[in-house]
Amino acid sequence: MAIAHYHTTPGPTPRPFASQAGRWQQEVHRLHARARTAEIHCWGTVPRPTADPEGNDPTHIHEHTSWGWLSWQQFPGQHEPAVTQIGVRSPNAPRTARLASRWLTRRPARRIYFDRRCRFWVTSATALAAPVSLIGVWTAMLNGLPTSIGLPLMLLIPALAEHLPGRLDARARRWVRTVQGVGLRPMQFCAALQQRIQESDDQETPELGQAVRVGRLLLWDIAGLLAQRDVDVARERVLTSERLLIALARQAAQTRAAKDERDAGSSRPAKASAR
Repeated sequence: MAIAHYHTTPGPTPRPFASQAGRWQQEVHRLHARARTAEIHCWGTVPRPTADPEGNDPTHIHEHTSWGWLSWQQFPGQHEPAVTQIGVRSPNAPRTARLASRWLTRRPARRIYFDRRCRFWVTSATALAAPVSLIGVWTAMLNGLPTSIGLPLMLLIPALAEHLPGRLDARARRWVRTVQGVGLRPMQFCAALQQRIQESDDQETPELGQAVRVGRLLLWDIAGLLAQRDVDVARERVLTSERLLIALARQAAQTRAAKDERDAGSSRPAKASAR
């Protein structure tokens, strides 16, 4: 059975910025404003070849969560954004994993073109590294650095700026598991369950805090299974973890409802005595 048929009935799906009303519209407006003010053009007035002349470029926004991120995409005229990628950070090294997720979801490097046909270009990182290396190495050469070392450094530093991001990407992926493509549907189901668990957490009840931590561990395991090439092989293990996550979300909702009921009941006698 294909992984796309894990669920015969519609299950919960994640919502963009579920706990922050109006945040999605704010992010879209901020992204469009940044694109209008920071648009990179070729030499003269020729636009970038990737720009859509009809204005149908999709909107890409990364929503960072306490356990990872969701990459949303929305085309003009589309009512709801769609998830294109889900990343889960390692719960074992939270600080390193957080830095890795921020690095992997960074804005792509901009290209600076040197001709009207947009054939020759460099990235903004290389364009910044070149003058910095020129000034820095030249200053070092004036202070005694041998020319045989300084001149190769002037050429090596911009080259490193071009290739270093790829090496850092590979290191960052050790702390993050990303799911996209065929495994995305069941991963959305699990991410939505984790959203419900976190919405139930009141930051006071130990049981709810523990449910959030266990949910993160399950999400990490599920992401590792769905990130495999042959996801059907791990289907039974994914389903088992999904059932645990479903039970955890149900238990968290019941615990929160019981706590709210107790709090409401304790507040009634206090109001009655005050009268």
